[in-house]
Amino acid sequence: MGKKHYILFSTFIIVLIMWNYWIPQARQVFNITRPLNVDFYAYYTAGRAYNDGLDFYKENYGSDVERKPGYSRYIYPPTMVPFFGLLAKFSYDAARKLWLLIYLSIYFATSLLVIYKFKKWEYFLINTLITILSSPLLFQIRLGQVDLIVTSLVVCSFMAYNCKHKWTSALLLTTAALIKVNPLLFLIYFIIFNRDISYFARYIISTAGVVLLSLPFTPLPLYVEYIIKVLPDISNGWNHFFNQSLIRFIANNSMLPQTASALGILCFAVIAWFLGKYKETYAFQEVVFCMNGLIILLFSGIAWHWTYVWTLIPLSMVIVKLIDYAQFKTVLFLVVGTILLQAQLVTLFSAANILGNIIVLGTLAIYLKTQISLSANSHNLVSRQEAVF
Repeated sequence: MGKKHYILFSTFIIVLIMWNYWIPQARQVFNITRPLNVDFYAYYTAGRAYNDGLDFYKENYGSDVERKPGYSRYIYPPTMVPFFGLLAKFSYDAARKLWLLIYLSIYFATSLLVIYKFKKWEYFLINTLITILSSPLLFQIRLGQVDLIVTSLVVCSFMAYNCKHKWTSALLLTTAALIKVNPLLFLIYFIIFNRDISYFARYIISTAGVVLLSLPFTPLPLYVEYIIKVLPDISNGWNHFFNQSLIRFIANNSMLPQTASALGILCFAVIAWFLGKYKETYAFQEVVFCMNGLIILLFSGIAWHWTYVWTLIPLSMVIVKLIDYAQFKTVLFLVVGTILLQAQLVTLFSAANILGNIIVLGTLAIYLKTQISLSANSHNLVSRQEAVF
C-alpha cells in the first residue's frame, strides 16, 4: 500500500469516527444543562457585569454556583472581559454558540498551520485522532472553557519564535498569559532553554503595551484586585479529583501548595538551562516545549481535567518528530502516556491525567538523556580520532 493509499484510508477512518462518534458526542455534551456551558456562563455573567458597570470579580447575578462568598466565578485577569461584554449583548444561547465557533475555529486553524509546517500526513493523522478521541476536549466543549484559545496562542508563539519572529511570539504569549496567567511560565522555554534574555525584554514591552491599551476598557484597579484578592485564592489548589495536578494532594495547607508549585517549576527551569546547551539536537525544541506545558499542568494549583487540551498539539508534534527516529519503546510509552493524558476520569481511577503526565515526562526525559549521551560519545570519538591523526 503506497503513501497515497495510507492517506486516503486514514482520512476515511477519521471521517467515520467524526461522523459517527465525535460530532454526536460533541453536540450532546454541548447541550448538557446544570447550567448550559457552566464556565462560559461565568464569562458571560462577567461580561454582563462589565456592561452594567459592576465589579465582575464580585457580581454573579445570584448564581447558585459560586467560587466563594462575595466573589463571582470569573477567576482570570480582566483583559478579556470587554470581549465577553460584547458576547453578553447577545442572548445566552446565541453567545454560547458563537463562543463555540470562535474557539474551535482558532484551534483548528492552529492545527492546520502546524500541519502546513510539518508537511507530513502522519501529523494530520496523529493530531486529528488525538483531538477527536480526547475526553478533555469534550469537557472543554461541555463547559465552554477558554483553554483551546490559550493553547493555540502558545503554540503559535512557539512557531513564530522558531521562524525568527520574536516580537510576534512575545505578543502571542503575552495575550495567552493575560487570558489565563500560567502560560507566563512558558518563558522557561523561551528565555532559559533558548538562553535568549532579549525575549524577556520583548515580553515585558508586549505585556506593558497590551495592558496600557486595555486600560481605557479595564481600569488598573481591576488588575490590582485580581493580583491581590483572586490570584492568591486559586493558587491554593483544590483536592477535587478533577484537579489533575500534583498540588491537589496537598491543597489548602497554608503555604505548602505555593511552595511545592514554586519548587517544581524552579527545578524544571534549572534542567531547561542545562538542556539549552543541546538545543540544536534533533527534536529538542519540540520536546522541551512540550515538557514545559506538562510541568505547568503538573505543578499548577489547579489543572482541571479539561485543561489537558494543552497537550493536544504539542504531543502530536513530539510524536511525529520521534516516530521515525526514536526506539519503538519510546514511541510506545509516549502513546500509553498520551492515552492516559486524554482519558476520561472515573472514580476508581481519578488520577489518569496525572499518571499520563508523569509517564510522558519520564519518557521524554529518557529520550533527552539518551540523545545527550550519544552526542557526548560522538564528540569523544571525534576527539580521539583527531588525536590519532
